[in-house]
Amino acid sequence: MKAARRIAEPQPLPRLTLDQRHRQIGRARRRTLRPTFEELATLASDYDRSTEVLSQGLAERYSLTAPERHQHRHMLRGMRVAQRRILASIRQQYPLGGDESARTQFLVWMDNFERRINSRPPTDSES
Repeated sequence: MKAARRIAEPQPLPRLTLDQRHRQIGRARRRTLRPTFEELATLASDYDRSTEVLSQGLAERYSLTAPERHQHRHMLRGMRVAQRRILASIRQQYPLGGDESARTQFLVWMDNFERRINSRPPTDSES
């Protein structure tokens, strides 16, 4: 006859200190937060740092996984492309060496351009 295998009695889980508990809660909260589009747009405007460095900072701040970090780096790069396109549009309209009427026409165009961009209300996902 085979001997019955003894199962060890369960041990109580070790109690966390208050400091350990606060760190654990902080990590969990960070994990549930996501950077806003406004924060991403502000970061994308910082041309002194690469999108790689910016996404690394986001990953550290928000405890992002590797795929999430890649996704945010991709969004930052897309925002920079959009910024360059807007800047190119403005530069194309700007009258170099133009007279007063050309500058006035540019300012009217610029005002209309800004109104067109800002007149559309943001959706929930853009907030």
